Amino acid sequence: MKSIIQDGRYCYLCGSPGPLQLHHCLHGPYRSKADEDGLVVWLCVDCHTNLHQRGWDDKTLKSIAQTVWMRKNKKTVEEWIRRYGKNYKQ
Repeated sequence: MKSIIQDGRYCYLCGSPGPLQLHHCLHGPYRSKADEDGLVVWLCVDCHTNLHQRGWDDKTLKSIAQTVWMRKNKKTVEEWIRRYGKNYKQ
């Protein structure tokens, strides 16, 4: 699966070379659409664990995913909301 957010394989949050796990920036009913759109990043095991256990950086990654998707696809916030149900930009 190719990311539109990140080039290369390193932890998106701390820069570590690994070991790495793929993080899906959007979850639940929108995950398959987000995966199709490349809204994934590589995270080291520590950052991925912290994100899921404590929610660290989760909102930030959702906001980044939205920004990159809108820019790449030349779409509006309204179009993002139609596709993903919520505006993550605050």
